Amino acid sequence: MQAWLAHTLSYLSSPIAALWVGHHEVIIRSTGRRLNEKELEHCQKLGIQHAEDIRVKIVARVPSPVPCWLERLCQKFGFPVGSAAGICFRYGIYLDERYSGNPSLLRHELVHTAQYERFGSLKAFLKTYLFECLHFGYSRSPLETEAQESQ
Repeated sequence: MQAWLAHTLSYLSSPIAALWVGHHEVIIRSTGRRLNEKELEHCQKLGIQHAEDIRVKIVARVPSPVPCWLERLCQKFGFPVGSAAGICFRYGIYLDERYSGNPSLLRHELVHTAQYERFGSLKAFLKTYLFECLHFGYSRSPLETEAQESQ
């Protein structure tokens, strides 16, 4: 996707995305489990400052940010919408129950938590993350590549 279009779309959609992410972060942090000692050690290696705030919630299906009819369009751009094994909402992480036993999946999502902290806000992270996914494609976006390399 052209950089100007990706920039425009990410700029316009990041406030809405931040509301959605914030909503799910609250749900996960109120109902999810705390990290175990080994997971907390990994957070320390990643430089996560508020690891004690992270919660993980195992679900039958990771929530999708779009209606089902839009999932196919998002998937065309490489977003794993509707089929994600996990997703990070800053200090709240959903893991699909089918993959929740895979420690590399949680490590991947914890890299995103570290990225949220680096950017300083939901909106700032999401604006960049959405731009990169739209412009480069999900699997080639620098933030996603960083998380993939942690596995």
